[in-house]
Amino acid sequence: MPGHVCLDVTVVRHAETDMNSHVPRILQGHLDAGLNEYGKKQAAAVGWRLRKEKFDHIYSSDLQRALQTTGFIAAHHLEVPLSTDERLREKDLGDLTGMAWPTAKRVLKQEDITFEEHIAGHGGESSTAFEDRVVDFYTELVDLHLIRPHRDFISRIMPSPLTRNSSSAPKESDFEWIPGQVMEPPSPTRANLAMEFPPAYVPPTTFNPDQVPLKTRRPMMPTRNILIVTHGGWIQEILKHLIEELHFPAACEIQTGFPKTTGVFRFRIIKAWKKDGDYEWEGKITGMNSVAHLAGLNQKVLVASPGTKDAGDAPAIVLGANSPLPPQSPVVLRRAEAKKEKANKNGIVDPAPKEQARIRSLGW
Repeated sequence: MPGHVCLDVTVVRHAETDMNSHVPRILQGHLDAGLNEYGKKQAAAVGWRLRKEKFDHIYSSDLQRALQTTGFIAAHHLEVPLSTDERLREKDLGDLTGMAWPTAKRVLKQEDITFEEHIAGHGGESSTAFEDRVVDFYTELVDLHLIRPHRDFISRIMPSPLTRNSSSAPKESDFEWIPGQVMEPPSPTRANLAMEFPPAYVPPTTFNPDQVPLKTRRPMMPTRNILIVTHGGWIQEILKHLIEELHFPAACEIQTGFPKTTGVFRFRIIKAWKKDGDYEWEGKITGMNSVAHLAGLNQKVLVASPGTKDAGDAPAIVLGANSPLPPQSPVVLRRAEAKKEKANKNGIVDPAPKEQARIRSLGW
Protein backbone atom coordinates (compact mmCIF):
# COMPACT_ATOMS: atom_id res chain seq x y z
CA MET A 1 0.00 0.00 0.00
CA PRO A 2 1.22 3.54 -0.72
CA GLY A 3 2.15 5.41 2.42
CA HIS A 4 3.91 8.33 4.04
CA VAL A 5 6.63 8.10 6.71
CA CYS A 6 5.31 9.85 9.81
CA LEU A 7 7.91 8.77 12.38
CA ASP A 8 11.56 8.00 11.59
CA VAL A 9 13.67 6.82 14.55
CA THR A 10 17.47 6.43 14.59
CA VAL A 11 18.96 4.42 17.48
CA VAL A 12 22.71 4.53 18.22
CA ARG A 13 24.69 2.49 20.72
CA HIS A 14 27.24 4.44 22.77
CA ALA A 15 30.92 4.48 21.79
CA GLU A 16 33.70 2.38 23.32
CA THR A 17 34.81 2.48 26.97
CA ASP A 18 37.81 0.79 28.56
CA MET A 19 35.47 -1.90 29.85
CA ASN A 20 34.17 -2.60 26.34
CA SER A 21 37.72 -3.13 25.07
CA HIS A 22 38.90 -5.05 28.13
CA VAL A 23 39.81 -8.71 27.67
CA PRO A 24 38.07 -10.60 29.15
CA ARG A 25 34.85 -8.61 28.80
CA ILE A 26 33.60 -6.64 31.79
CA LEU A 27 29.87 -6.54 32.57
CA GLN A 28 29.07 -2.82 32.73
CA GLY A 29 25.36 -2.62 33.51
CA HIS A 30 24.76 0.66 35.34
CA LEU A 31 28.45 1.46 35.86
CA ASP A 32 29.00 5.08 34.86
CA ALA A 33 32.20 4.75 32.81
CA GLY A 34 33.25 7.38 30.29
CA LEU A 35 34.58 6.91 26.77
CA ASN A 36 38.21 6.02 26.11
CA GLU A 37 40.26 7.79 23.42
CA TYR A 38 39.22 5.41 20.67
CA GLY A 39 35.60 5.72 21.82
CA LYS A 40 35.79 9.48 21.39
CA LYS A 41 36.97 8.98 17.81
CA GLN A 42 34.08 6.59 17.23
CA ALA A 43 31.62 9.13 18.65
CA ALA A 44 33.04 11.88 16.44
CA ALA A 45 32.73 9.56 13.44
CA VAL A 46 29.07 8.72 14.04
CA GLY A 47 28.42 12.40 14.71
CA TRP A 48 29.89 13.23 11.31
CA ARG A 49 27.77 10.53 9.69
CA LEU A 50 24.55 11.91 11.18
CA ARG A 51 25.42 15.59 10.75
CA LYS A 52 22.92 16.20 7.91
CA GLU A 53 19.98 14.48 9.56
CA LYS A 54 17.06 16.76 10.47
CA PHE A 55 16.26 15.59 13.98
CA ASP A 56 13.29 16.99 15.88
CA HIS A 57 14.37 15.62 19.27
CA ILE A 58 17.36 13.76 20.73
CA TYR A 59 17.02 11.33 23.64
CA SER A 60 19.95 9.88 25.59
CA SER A 61 20.58 7.52 28.46
CA ASP A 62 21.78 9.46 31.49
CA LEU A 63 24.89 7.27 31.88
CA GLN A 64 28.15 9.02 31.01
CA ARG A 65 29.20 6.82 28.09
CA ALA A 66 25.90 7.50 26.31
CA LEU A 67 25.86 11.20 27.20
CA GLN A 68 29.38 11.71 25.84
CA THR A 69 28.45 9.95 22.60
CA THR A 70 25.34 12.13 22.36
CA GLY A 71 27.48 15.23 22.81
CA PHE A 72 29.52 14.48 19.68
CA ILE A 73 26.33 14.00 17.66
CA ALA A 74 24.42 16.94 19.16
CA ALA A 75 27.33 19.26 18.29
CA HIS A 76 26.00 19.16 14.71
CA HIS A 77 22.41 19.81 15.86
CA LEU A 78 22.65 22.68 18.33
CA GLU A 79 19.02 23.79 17.88
CA VAL A 80 17.53 20.34 18.53
CA PRO A 81 16.01 19.69 22.01
CA LEU A 82 17.91 17.07 24.02
CA SER A 83 16.49 15.00 26.87
CA THR A 84 18.01 12.35 29.15
CA ASP A 85 15.92 9.44 30.39
CA GLU A 86 16.77 6.72 32.93
CA ARG A 87 14.58 4.29 30.97
CA LEU A 88 17.27 4.26 28.26
CA ARG A 89 19.85 2.79 30.65
CA GLU A 90 21.44 -0.62 30.18
CA LYS A 91 19.96 -3.51 32.13
CA ASP A 92 20.84 -3.48 35.84
CA LEU A 93 23.07 -6.53 36.44
CA GLY A 94 22.98 -6.40 40.23
CA ASP A 95 26.05 -7.82 42.00
CA LEU A 96 27.53 -8.97 38.66
CA THR A 97 28.08 -5.34 37.67
CA GLY A 98 31.78 -4.66 37.05
CA MET A 99 32.66 -8.38 37.12
CA ALA A 100 34.69 -10.05 34.37
CA TRP A 101 32.59 -12.44 32.32
CA PRO A 102 34.68 -15.59 33.13
CA THR A 103 34.32 -14.81 36.85
CA ALA A 104 30.57 -14.33 36.44
CA LYS A 105 30.30 -17.70 34.70
CA ARG A 106 32.08 -19.40 37.61
CA VAL A 107 29.60 -17.82 40.04
CA LEU A 108 26.66 -19.06 37.98
CA LYS A 109 28.15 -22.55 37.78
CA GLN A 110 28.61 -22.71 41.55
CA GLU A 111 25.02 -21.61 42.12
CA ASP A 112 23.73 -23.83 39.30
CA ILE A 113 21.34 -21.14 38.06
CA THR A 114 20.98 -19.09 34.90
CA PHE A 115 22.29 -15.60 34.31
CA GLU A 116 18.77 -14.12 34.42
CA GLU A 117 17.85 -15.99 37.60
CA HIS A 118 20.96 -14.74 39.39
CA ILE A 119 20.41 -11.12 38.39
CA ALA A 120 16.77 -11.13 39.49
CA GLY A 121 17.70 -12.55 42.89
CA HIS A 122 20.79 -10.43 43.61
CA GLY A 123 19.74 -6.81 43.33
CA GLY A 124 19.48 -6.71 39.54
CA GLU A 125 16.67 -6.20 37.05
CA SER A 126 14.53 -9.12 35.96
CA SER A 127 13.90 -9.73 32.27
CA THR A 128 10.26 -8.74 32.69
CA ALA A 129 11.11 -5.49 34.46
CA PHE A 130 13.69 -4.59 31.80
CA GLU A 131 11.26 -5.36 28.99
CA ASP A 132 8.55 -3.25 30.65
CA ARG A 133 10.96 -0.33 30.99
CA VAL A 134 11.96 -0.45 27.31
CA VAL A 135 8.38 -0.85 26.05
CA ASP A 136 7.20 1.96 28.34
CA PHE A 137 9.67 4.37 26.75
CA TYR A 138 8.74 3.23 23.24
CA THR A 139 5.02 3.64 23.93
CA GLU A 140 5.51 7.15 25.28
CA LEU A 141 7.73 8.05 22.32
CA VAL A 142 5.08 6.96 19.81
CA ASP A 143 2.36 8.80 21.71
CA LEU A 144 4.37 12.01 21.99
CA HIS A 145 5.84 12.13 18.47
CA LEU A 146 3.23 10.30 16.37
CA ILE A 147 -0.24 9.90 17.90
CA ARG A 148 -0.60 13.41 19.34
CA PRO A 149 0.94 15.26 16.36
CA HIS A 150 -1.23 13.22 13.99
CA ARG A 151 -4.36 13.98 15.99
CA ASP A 152 -3.51 17.71 16.01
CA PHE A 153 -2.75 17.58 12.30
CA ILE A 154 -6.10 15.98 11.48
CA SER A 155 -7.99 18.48 13.64
CA ARG A 156 -6.34 21.37 11.80
CA ILE A 157 -7.01 20.19 8.26
CA MET A 158 -10.54 18.77 8.70
CA PRO A 159 -13.39 21.25 8.09
CA SER A 160 -15.63 21.99 11.05
CA PRO A 161 -19.14 20.46 10.76
CA LEU A 162 -20.53 23.81 12.00
CA THR A 163 -19.18 25.71 9.02
CA ARG A 164 -20.08 23.40 6.16
CA ASN A 165 -22.57 20.75 5.16
CA SER A 166 -21.06 17.45 6.27
CA SER A 167 -22.58 15.71 3.24
CA SER A 168 -20.73 17.93 0.76
CA ALA A 169 -17.39 16.83 -0.66
CA PRO A 170 -14.32 18.63 0.77
CA LYS A 171 -12.95 21.42 -1.35
CA GLU A 172 -9.37 22.59 -1.75
CA SER A 173 -10.26 25.74 0.20
CA ASP A 174 -11.32 23.56 3.16
CA PHE A 175 -7.72 22.57 3.84
CA GLU A 176 -5.35 24.83 5.71
CA TRP A 177 -1.74 24.80 4.57
CA ILE A 178 0.68 24.09 7.41
CA PRO A 179 4.35 25.24 7.18
CA GLY A 180 6.56 22.24 6.44
CA GLN A 181 3.59 20.16 5.33
CA VAL A 182 4.20 17.70 2.48
CA MET A 183 1.46 17.57 -0.14
CA GLU A 184 0.91 14.31 -1.95
CA PRO A 185 0.93 14.92 -5.75
CA PRO A 186 -2.45 14.29 -7.40
CA SER A 187 -2.97 11.29 -9.69
CA PRO A 188 -5.50 12.38 -12.38
CA THR A 189 -7.22 9.46 -14.09
CA ARG A 190 -9.65 9.37 -17.00
CA ALA A 191 -12.51 8.65 -14.58
CA ASN A 192 -11.63 11.69 -12.48
CA LEU A 193 -11.27 13.92 -15.51
CA ALA A 194 -14.59 12.78 -16.98
CA MET A 195 -16.38 14.11 -13.90
CA GLU A 196 -15.42 17.66 -14.91
CA PHE A 197 -17.37 17.48 -18.20
CA PRO A 198 -21.08 17.11 -19.08
CA PRO A 199 -22.20 13.50 -19.64
CA ALA A 200 -22.62 14.08 -23.35
CA TYR A 201 -19.01 15.22 -23.74
CA VAL A 202 -16.22 12.68 -24.23
CA PRO A 203 -12.72 13.99 -23.39
CA PRO A 204 -10.20 13.70 -26.25
CA THR A 205 -7.55 10.97 -26.18
CA THR A 206 -4.80 13.51 -25.67
CA PHE A 207 -5.19 16.31 -23.17
CA ASN A 208 -3.18 18.83 -21.18
CA PRO A 209 -3.55 18.09 -17.44
CA ASP A 210 -2.64 21.69 -16.64
CA GLN A 211 -5.88 22.83 -18.29
CA VAL A 212 -8.09 20.42 -16.33
CA PRO A 213 -9.24 21.12 -12.76
CA LEU A 214 -7.62 18.60 -10.43
CA LYS A 215 -9.08 16.96 -7.35
CA THR A 216 -8.01 18.13 -3.91
CA ARG A 217 -4.55 16.99 -2.90
CA ARG A 218 -4.18 14.85 0.20
CA PRO A 219 -2.38 16.72 3.01
CA MET A 220 0.47 14.79 4.60
CA MET A 221 1.69 15.06 8.17
CA PRO A 222 5.29 16.31 8.46
CA THR A 223 7.71 13.49 9.31
CA ARG A 224 9.06 13.49 12.86
CA ASN A 225 12.74 12.46 13.10
CA ILE A 226 13.98 11.20 16.47
CA LEU A 227 17.46 10.16 17.67
CA ILE A 228 18.00 7.79 20.61
CA VAL A 229 21.47 7.12 22.09
CA THR A 230 21.43 4.13 24.41
CA HIS A 231 23.07 0.76 25.20
CA GLY A 232 23.46 -2.63 23.56
CA GLY A 233 21.06 -4.54 25.81
CA TRP A 234 18.39 -1.86 25.40
CA ILE A 235 18.70 -2.03 21.60
CA GLN A 236 18.35 -5.81 21.65
CA GLU A 237 15.20 -5.52 23.75
CA ILE A 238 13.53 -2.89 21.54
CA LEU A 239 14.32 -4.94 18.42
CA LYS A 240 12.77 -7.99 20.08
CA HIS A 241 9.64 -5.95 20.81
CA LEU A 242 9.40 -4.54 17.27
CA ILE A 243 10.05 -7.81 15.43
CA GLU A 244 8.45 -10.46 17.65
CA GLU A 245 5.54 -8.57 19.17
CA LEU A 246 4.71 -5.78 16.69
CA HIS A 247 5.81 -7.82 13.63
CA PHE A 248 7.85 -5.07 11.99
CA PRO A 249 9.36 -6.47 8.78
CA ALA A 250 13.05 -5.82 8.10
CA ALA A 251 13.81 -3.92 4.90
CA CYS A 252 17.52 -4.57 5.47
CA GLU A 253 19.91 -7.40 6.27
CA ILE A 254 19.08 -9.01 9.62
CA GLN A 255 21.93 -8.63 12.13
CA THR A 256 21.67 -11.12 14.97
CA GLY A 257 24.89 -10.24 16.82
CA PHE A 258 25.19 -7.91 19.81
CA PRO A 259 25.03 -4.21 18.81
CA LYS A 260 28.47 -2.80 18.01
CA THR A 261 29.76 0.39 19.60
CA THR A 262 28.22 3.34 17.68
CA GLY A 263 26.17 0.84 15.64
CA VAL A 264 23.29 2.65 13.89
CA PHE A 265 19.77 1.18 13.79
CA ARG A 266 16.67 2.68 12.16
CA PHE A 267 12.95 1.98 12.15
CA ARG A 268 9.96 3.81 10.69
CA ILE A 269 6.22 4.03 11.24
CA ILE A 270 4.29 4.69 8.04
CA LYS A 271 0.75 5.86 7.44
CA ALA A 272 -0.37 3.42 4.74
CA TRP A 273 -3.44 4.24 2.66
CA LYS A 274 -5.94 1.50 1.80
CA LYS A 275 -8.03 1.30 -1.36
CA ASP A 276 -11.18 2.39 0.46
CA GLY A 277 -9.53 5.66 1.50
CA ASP A 278 -8.91 4.62 5.09
CA TYR A 279 -5.40 4.14 6.53
CA GLU A 280 -3.46 1.98 8.97
CA TRP A 281 -0.08 2.25 10.68
CA GLU A 282 2.74 0.06 9.40
CA GLY A 283 6.19 -0.36 10.94
CA LYS A 284 9.43 -1.22 9.21
CA ILE A 285 13.05 -1.72 10.30
CA THR A 286 15.31 -0.04 7.75
CA GLY A 287 18.80 -0.39 9.26
CA MET A 288 20.63 -2.67 11.71
CA ASN A 289 24.04 -2.39 13.34
CA SER A 290 25.63 -0.27 10.60
CA VAL A 291 29.16 0.94 11.44
CA ALA A 292 30.28 2.10 8.00
CA HIS A 293 31.34 5.42 9.57
CA LEU A 294 34.20 3.57 11.30
CA ALA A 295 35.83 2.51 8.01
CA GLY A 296 39.30 4.03 7.77
CA LEU A 297 38.96 5.64 11.20
CA ASN A 298 42.69 5.42 11.95
CA GLN A 299 43.95 6.61 8.56
CA LYS A 300 46.22 9.64 8.53
CA VAL A 301 45.28 12.79 6.64
CA LEU A 302 47.70 15.59 5.69
CA VAL A 303 46.35 19.08 6.29
CA ALA A 304 47.97 22.50 6.51
CA SER A 305 49.47 23.33 9.90
CA PRO A 306 47.80 26.14 11.87
CA GLY A 307 49.42 29.44 11.02
CA THR A 308 51.11 28.37 7.78
CA LYS A 309 50.89 30.88 4.94
CA ASP A 310 52.02 29.12 1.81
CA ALA A 311 51.73 25.71 0.27
CA GLY A 312 55.42 25.10 0.75
CA ASP A 313 55.11 24.81 4.52
CA ALA A 314 55.17 21.34 6.04
CA PRO A 315 51.69 19.89 6.65
CA ALA A 316 50.54 18.61 10.00
CA ILE A 317 49.32 15.05 10.48
CA VAL A 318 45.80 14.82 11.82
CA LEU A 319 44.35 11.49 12.89
CA GLY A 320 40.87 10.18 12.31
CA ALA A 321 37.93 12.20 13.55
CA ASN A 322 40.13 15.21 14.44
CA SER A 323 40.68 16.05 10.78
CA PRO A 324 38.59 18.86 9.19
CA LEU A 325 37.34 16.39 6.56
CA PRO A 326 37.15 13.09 8.44
CA PRO A 327 38.91 10.19 6.70
CA GLN A 328 36.25 7.84 8.07
CA SER A 329 33.68 9.44 5.78
CA PRO A 330 32.72 6.88 3.11
CA VAL A 331 32.48 9.75 0.60
CA VAL A 332 36.16 10.57 1.15
CA LEU A 333 37.10 6.90 0.86
CA ARG A 334 35.12 6.47 -2.36
CA ARG A 335 36.80 9.49 -3.92
CA ALA A 336 40.24 8.24 -2.89
CA GLU A 337 39.51 4.81 -4.35
CA ALA A 338 38.32 6.36 -7.63
CA LYS A 339 41.56 8.33 -7.91
CA LYS A 340 43.62 5.20 -7.25
CA GLU A 341 41.76 3.23 -9.93
CA LYS A 342 42.14 6.05 -12.44
CA ALA A 343 45.86 6.33 -11.73
CA ASN A 344 46.26 2.57 -12.02
CA LYS A 345 44.64 2.56 -15.49
CA ASN A 346 47.22 5.12 -16.57
CA GLY A 347 50.04 2.89 -15.31
CA ILE A 348 51.02 5.25 -12.50
CA VAL A 349 50.52 3.11 -9.40
CA ASP A 350 49.92 -0.52 -8.50
CA PRO A 351 46.39 -1.57 -7.53
CA ALA A 352 45.56 -1.07 -3.84
CA PRO A 353 43.13 -3.10 -1.69
CA LYS A 354 39.60 -2.01 -2.52
CA GLU A 355 38.27 -0.03 0.44
CA GLN A 356 34.90 0.26 -1.28
CA ALA A 357 34.28 -3.46 -0.84
CA ARG A 358 34.95 -3.13 2.87
CA ILE A 359 32.53 -0.21 3.12
CA ARG A 360 29.78 -2.25 1.52
CA SER A 361 30.48 -5.14 3.87
CA LEU A 362 29.83 -2.78 6.79
CA GLY A 363 26.33 -2.04 5.54
CA TRP A 364 26.67 1.49 4.19
